[in-house]
Parts: sequence; structure tokens; C-alpha cells
Amino acid sequence: WIDVSSPSEAGLKQLAKMHDLPRSVVRACLEPDHLPKVERFPTATFVILRAYDEKADEQGDTVQELTRKIAIFRSEKFVLSIHRKDQPFLAEARRRVNEKGMEGCETEASMSHTLLLDLLQASVNTFEVPIEKSMAQLEQQEARIFAASSQTDSYSIQEGYFLRRRGAVFRRMLRLTGDVLGRLAQQIDVPQSHLQGVRETTERLYFQADDLLDNASTLLSLHISLSSQRVTEASHRTNEIVRLLTVSSVFFLPLNFIASIYGMNFEHIPGLHSEYGFPAALFGMVALSVAIFGWINRRGWLRSSGH
Repeated sequence: WIDVSSPSEAGLKQLAKMHDLPRSVVRACLEPDHLPKVERFPTATFVILRAYDEKADEQGDTVQELTRKIAIFRSEKFVLSIHRKDQPFLAEARRRVNEKGMEGCETEASMSHTLLLDLLQASVNTFEVPIEKSMAQLEQQEARIFAASSQTDSYSIQEGYFLRRRGAVFRRMLRLTGDVLGRLAQQIDVPQSHLQGVRETTERLYFQADDLLDNASTLLSLHISLSSQRVTEASHRTNEIVRLLTVSSVFFLPLNFIASIYGMNFEHIPGLHSEYGFPAALFGMVALSVAIFGWINRRGWLRSSGH
């Protein structure tokens, strides 16, 4: 097993020449945008894997931010892995190979097959912890949504968005890795139990990532609906207050009109010098208020709009 980290361009050319590999493919090994795939060449099988980056930003939500690419060339005599930065799962795989070797492998071909499957299994396992962590965050966010105050609404919806994006990345990488495994299953000669173990792990994590994506999408939609409902309720309460104020103003506008007329400084105003002028004005104002109340009540303006 030849494991190379951050090689120079000259080093890539030397590796291609030494192992009779396509130079263009070897030079492209450090390009960060490639997704999991498998290709056959005359001298080797070329596999690209992507593993979760343990140092990924918590707010990362793209393939390049969350995962690291590992390019692997596998032939009957060697396995060559190329990557930009060393990863803990690669260090653990090297330690395990150095200590125990390739137990149970009788030929070089079976060794290279087993090593390739081990690397694939190790890369898939890196998604287990972040998926479980994301599921725990999803449960916490669900509890927060139903008790959310206006101060936490914007943060919750942003967190839900990132969880959904991360779930989409996890599911996509595991689905493509499963496709790689399906193609390799037809080409490599290893015990079916070993192959089945890798396949079961990949499928299990894929379904977990799929659940994470579905639940995050559902929770995000629910949060938006609840936020819209709170806005609607606040608007409804505001409308009720404005309605009551408007109805109250209907009572006082005619009374203010009458009071303003009798407040004019003219000498000849009807009833101004009458003994019964003031009681008559009060009675007229009360009668007018009762009439307005009856008219408003018949039209249903005093009843709440929610009933």
C-alpha cells in the first residue's frame, strides 16, 4: 500500500511513470470537485472516494466543505492512495495494516482487493458520527421550535436550513459510494461476508441520511408554518384593536360634532338661552348614541371577527 499526501506535480508525474498509470488521471487526483466513482484502466482500477472531514466547519453545507477526496489506484500488485490532507481514518488504516498485515489474504490480488474494501469501509464509517450528531441537533431544534420566542426564530430557521443541506450532502455521497461498491462487487475477489458488511453499512447510513434530510425538510416547513401562523395571529390581534378603536370613534364623532357646534361663539344659537336647552342637548346626544349603538350592533361590528 502506497499512501501519498499532498504530492507535488513532479511527484504525481513520477508516480504515474513508476506504476504505468494515465498521467492526466494522476494529475487530476488533487482536484477537489470530483465525486465518488470508479473507472477501469488497462493497468489499474481507479476509484474516487469521499470521506467526512472531522475538521469541517459546523456551518459547512457543501460537498467540498464537509468531505475530503481520496483517489485510489488498485492493481493486482499494489494499492496507491492520493489525497491532499491526511485523515484520521487513513492513519488508523495504516496502523492496522502495519500491525496486523492483511490477514486471511493468500495472494497479492486478494490483498489489494481486501485493502480497497477496507478503505471503502473506513471512508463510509466517517459519516456515522456526523449523521448521529445531526439527528440529535434535529431533535433539539424540534423542541425549540414549539417553544420558540421571537428572538430565536431567525436562528432556528437558519439551523434547520444547514441541517437539511448537510443531510442532502450525506445522502448524495453515500448513494454514490453505494454505486461504486456495486460496480466493484463485480470486479473484486473477496469473501462475500466482507463485501456484504461494507454494503450493509453503506445502506444503513444512507437510510439514516435520507431520514435526516426528510425530517429536516419537514421540520423546516413546520417552522415556517408556525412562524407564519404567529405573524397572522399578531396581525389579527392588531386588526381587532383597530376595529374596536374605529367603532368607538363612530360613537364620539357625532357627539363631538354637536359639542363643537354649541361651542361656537355666536349669539343666536337655537336653545342657547332656553331653560331646557342643556338637558335637551344631553338627551339628544344620548339618543343619538343609542341609535348608533343599535345600528352598529345590527351590522355585527361589535362581535369578534373570530366568531
